[in-house]
Amino acid sequence: MASIKKITLTDDHIKLLSAINFESFVFDSASRNGRIGWGVDQYAPWGGNYPIEDIALILGHWGDAIKGTEDDIQGRLFPQEMQEHFHDLYDDITENFEYMFNLLIWSTDKGGLTPGTYQCNKRLRDWKKIE
Repeated sequence: MASIKKITLTDDHIKLLSAINFESFVFDSASRNGRIGWGVDQYAPWGGNYPIEDIALILGHWGDAIKGTEDDIQGRLFPQEMQEHFHDLYDDITENFEYMFNLLIWSTDKGGLTPGTYQCNKRLRDWKKIE
């Protein structure tokens, strides 16, 4: 039986995926012209030093930071429920990025991503929206 992958995307997931800092890098400078790779820094997918701060900024919650945490060693802190939501989004995206990126590419000629649940055969990556 085929292995099926399901992913549920919310508006927040889609905003964050569209803001990913996809970049090139040289991974073999000894070769002619260097070997170029492309990717995402999993520890800083939006380019900042603190992913939770980046998520707050992208989702429009920068002003909700707890006063006095601007210089916290882990970045600004937010009210507990919001902080947990940001961590859940970060974990969901980083743990499923391979599939989410593939889904993002798949959707480019199908009208783009919209909130909902998508599934595919893990090997074929034959995505379809199911909810």
